[in-house]
Amino acid sequence: MNTLNRNYKVKRILNNSSLIASDLFFEVVIMGKGIAFGLKPNDTLKRGVEYDKMYKLLTQTNEFNRIINGFDDHIVDMVMDTVAAIGSHGYRELQTQHFITLSDHLAAAYTRILRGEPIVSFFSLEIKALYPQSYDRAVELAKTIESKHDLKIPEAELTYIALHIENLTSKHASTQLDALNVLIGDINELLDLTYHVKFDRNTVHYSRFLTHIRFIIEGALANKRTLSSGVNEALISAYPTHVEIAGKIIEMINKEMNIQLDNNELSYLVIHLVNILGDPIEYDENPSQ
Repeated sequence: MNTLNRNYKVKRILNNSSLIASDLFFEVVIMGKGIAFGLKPNDTLKRGVEYDKMYKLLTQTNEFNRIINGFDDHIVDMVMDTVAAIGSHGYRELQTQHFITLSDHLAAAYTRILRGEPIVSFFSLEIKALYPQSYDRAVELAKTIESKHDLKIPEAELTYIALHIENLTSKHASTQLDALNVLIGDINELLDLTYHVKFDRNTVHYSRFLTHIRFIIEGALANKRTLSSGVNEALISAYPTHVEIAGKIIEMINKEMNIQLDNNELSYLVIHLVNILGDPIEYDENPSQ
């Protein structure tokens, strides 16, 4: 809990737990349980008041005002409650630009949900597999929003929220998360267009494969046990097509992620591919054109 070190003039009430205020120099968003209750524009939020989070808008003032002025009060209320819930779980501190980006996304998403418009996430299963803890946290957050605002958040939107949470909890930059998701899409496209096979995305084997790819990229497999040369040779001999696919995946990872993988990694990928695609490989009868 923090304490205000100066007086602020209230500019706008967002909900009972958040408001926009200003001093002589800049506007801020101040968040804290019940901090805005009973206040109105032009009131003074006095020095010494306790709060949870503060975001200095500075050059982003117009951007944030565009967001809150473009949506009705109910949407703004839900957005601020969601941001507060994310911030209360001890994640890495939201920077102002992240706060604005998240608010903008949530406002648009909640508007679509209330209108009954579909929300599409092309990587819902992948995100659930790659970031299970962040997804579970998104589910818990959604339960809170549903209970308070009677809004059912669809699974597609949960995965987007999970990505935002992952970006706060992970040491990896958002660009690396984007690159990882692009890589998974490229692998699926390679299998579909070149080999006319599709992953069964609903299996535990697929989830394990995705987790393995994630760990490769994060360098978490650097100290794993090396397979014996005999096992490597047996795998390469027994599964030539799987080896070819695994080799192309490694080339893709090396090129897109600037990571150099050795032959030992090839064998581990072959094992995953055998589990996912079967042996012999089950080819798609209606490949994409």
